Amino acid sequence: MKNLAEEPLTGVRSPALGEIVGTFATSKIGDLVMNMLSYSTGRMPRYETCDLNEIVRDVVEMASAVVADSRVEVGMDLDDSLPRVPLDRAGIHRSVLNLLMNAGEALEAKGGKIVLSTFYDGDVDKVGIAVADDGPGIAENDVPMLFVPFASTKGGRGTGLGLAVVRKTTEEHYGDVTAENRPEGGAAFTIRLPATMPKRDAEIF
Repeated sequence: MKNLAEEPLTGVRSPALGEIVGTFATSKIGDLVMNMLSYSTGRMPRYETCDLNEIVRDVVEMASAVVADSRVEVGMDLDDSLPRVPLDRAGIHRSVLNLLMNAGEALEAKGGKIVLSTFYDGDVDKVGIAVADDGPGIAENDVPMLFVPFASTKGGRGTGLGLAVVRKTTEEHYGDVTAENRPEGGAAFTIRLPATMPKRDAEIF
């Protein structure tokens, strides 16, 4: 993981990325509803061949719609050689958005930087998205509960569904999501997904 201090930033800023929820027309209540729907529905994911970088850009563009007077900066470090991959666009978009909001909430108190990056690992034929911040990091006692539904580590400010939705969506893609503290400070959440569709009962559009 690269040092955030050295990352080129897009100049996107937000007053507090938790407020992005309102800008995205997803108030706290709306955000809870969307995550509940994402977590509880048993629909078959609609896979289509997608540009993962385009999805990340779209999420960051949504963030840029917030009034630019902020202590939080959002940047991108996208791998231009990334292959197009079969994804449920809506599900992955929601997952990246959840990770971005999660990082933003970690920086609300003191501000900082968030970098969304993509990569391709040809050795295992997987693509990935990483959302890294330079905030306080993940408390050791919070780690076991990060992806547990309704087990928020944010007290009354959290729903306990955002990261659970990320894990559920990632597993629907036969991928995985990990969380770690960065040696230079802050936390990084990384989604890894197969670049080719395993045999499954799903249609690619």
